[in-house]
Amino acid sequence: MSHGYPWYSLAIVPIVRNELPGWGRLARAMGILGAEMDPRWRGAPRKSVRGKWHRFWMELDLSDWSQRQTWFLARYHDLDLQLLMSHCLRRGDRMVDVGANIGMLTLHAASLVGPTGLVEAFEPNPDCCRQIDAALRRNRIEHVRLHRMGLSDAPATLTLKILLHHSGMGTLATMPEEDAAAVTSSVEVPVEVGDSVLLKDDRPITLIKVDVEGFEPRVLRGMSQTLDRFKPLVTTEVIESWLQRAGSSVNELFQLMRGFGYRGYGLATERRGLRYHLRARPLPPGDILPVGVSDVLWAPRAGDRADRLRGIISA
Repeated sequence: MSHGYPWYSLAIVPIVRNELPGWGRLARAMGILGAEMDPRWRGAPRKSVRGKWHRFWMELDLSDWSQRQTWFLARYHDLDLQLLMSHCLRRGDRMVDVGANIGMLTLHAASLVGPTGLVEAFEPNPDCCRQIDAALRRNRIEHVRLHRMGLSDAPATLTLKILLHHSGMGTLATMPEEDAAAVTSSVEVPVEVGDSVLLKDDRPITLIKVDVEGFEPRVLRGMSQTLDRFKPLVTTEVIESWLQRAGSSVNELFQLMRGFGYRGYGLATERRGLRYHLRARPLPPGDILPVGVSDVLWAPRAGDRADRLRGIISA
């Protein structure tokens, strides 16, 4: 075994993977969590793991902090979105994953909707697309449609900037001069309007997840007809600094979704015993994002999609 990375942390895999009490503190002490820039992991290998929730095989790079967490947990670390998907998606549903990265949520969705359903994954990063392709082939998944492109409100060719060697921090926004040093690679990518792609298929859409590092308003403006026609549930990442970098704001995003006839809920998780529970709380007035909330669920004010949220919305 190579000693070029914290190999001794492998001893706590059973504790972390089973998420036993105290696993988070132990994982942080070992540099598994909260160690995005930890140089000790630069020489770490790639390892495969079968997802404990979706049961698909994933090959993950332990030198990447996000993939490292996923390997140790055997699930994607973004817990609230997975719990929401598990609660809302059913066999035969159609789900849209915008900003699919390496496909960790795509795989989770594919397991939930099954072979009679469809997952539309949008990802402009060629390296990420190759990793998604490999996972689909290895697991013989045929009900994921991979779109090698970004989405916006107008077709274009834009420059995707990768920050700090991390594929999950790719942005189409213009980087301010003071942050230019964080860009470790870039690539020209095609960008299309969501309506022009999604409306080619008449199947209803249950859920759209959008995580595009500040480009969320542009993506959603390009989906106005899709939202009006299918009235799906929508989740967006909401980080003020990323939105500002892309020339937008929290206020613009919130006003846009309200204009489409949607109501916003902040997503949060809590643990009771050995089980995690999801809660969606109405956003407060004034376009203020509650402290600790970075994922927002948007539910249509009309239509049957909101019925799927029973049991998770709290006052």
